[in-house]
Amino acid sequence: MPDTTKSRTTAASATIARQKTLTALEKREFDTSAVVEPFTISMLTPEERSHAEAASGVSTALMLKGLLHRLDPKTYAAPAQADTPEAAAIAAVRDIDDKAFASMTPRLRALAADQPRLSRLVAAAGRNIDLKHPSLGLKLAHPIAGVAGLKRVDVGNTDHEDAPAMPKIVVRSGSAAKYSRMDLVLRAVHCVDETNPEGGGSDDIVLGGVLVGASGNTKVVQSRFIGNFEDGTYVSLGELPFGQFSLRTTNGYPKTMYCILQLVESDQDDADAARELTRALSTITSIVVSTIGSPAAGAIAGAIVNTVGGLVSLFISDDAFPPYGVRARLQSENEFGSDGDSGQLRTGNIVGHGGAYRIGYRWLLNA
Repeated sequence: MPDTTKSRTTAASATIARQKTLTALEKREFDTSAVVEPFTISMLTPEERSHAEAASGVSTALMLKGLLHRLDPKTYAAPAQADTPEAAAIAAVRDIDDKAFASMTPRLRALAADQPRLSRLVAAAGRNIDLKHPSLGLKLAHPIAGVAGLKRVDVGNTDHEDAPAMPKIVVRSGSAAKYSRMDLVLRAVHCVDETNPEGGGSDDIVLGGVLVGASGNTKVVQSRFIGNFEDGTYVSLGELPFGQFSLRTTNGYPKTMYCILQLVESDQDDADAARELTRALSTITSIVVSTIGSPAAGAIAGAIVNTVGGLVSLFISDDAFPPYGVRARLQSENEFGSDGDSGQLRTGNIVGHGGAYRIGYRWLLNA
């Protein structure tokens, strides 16, 4: 990957370059960028992992209850009470517009007919979960206020000042702090291997994500079309601002921030695919932050990774890759040296549907 001029810009848009084949030098530079291990719940403490697994199981069951109720309200009956987790999930799914839900219907019908798969999906929430029963016997970690009481996550382009998704005490750092925020900046996307079947045209890639700040608050990044790809090509993004994290919502160090990256290979209108992906990530994340029993950022990020990975394909009519989580762990404000720049980083291969992609990025600390 070729290096790019460093920038502290937070502009909301950038020009997407056309694909090009990597030169030998560019390939060496891309391959020698530091490879970041994907974030998974196995990296969490036992307590955080337990919270993440529990929230993922409950979130999945509630999400499926809402989706299948809308598909077949008689078979998957709603509870009589409006202030229940099930009613809140049903209300969240009701917000999906008719056109988008119609595109989901064939996949939901196939799932409803596949009882073994359905049982596997809800197993983490409990052995006796019956999605056809009005009540699943589940409780959210946070109170529900009314029918649409799921915690709502913010959706935006590039800034993330830890907009509150869960109630918490915010302690602000002292005025002498060197940096106030950290930016996640995308540099390039590299197609290692085009998705199957090959030879039928290039891959149209859409990218979305979910940010989890140091205090555990969340934000869904507005999904966007990245470019067209064939084997061995890449698209330079220059210095594309993707997410911004406040460093003022927790006092002192260490601080850990997360981003869950979600790639989709689109076979439809790319703008529609981006909207579908944003909607999926927003709906799933809203349920996760309502079920999580821990304010720890790692537990929240782990629950989101697990739940998105299990459910996003129900929302997306295109080929969704497994989510790839990245994290920045700051032991001090000097974690990245005097210039606050992490340097060139990239994901490992994000593999799915016979294809493989890598995303190049850097973290930048800003005043």
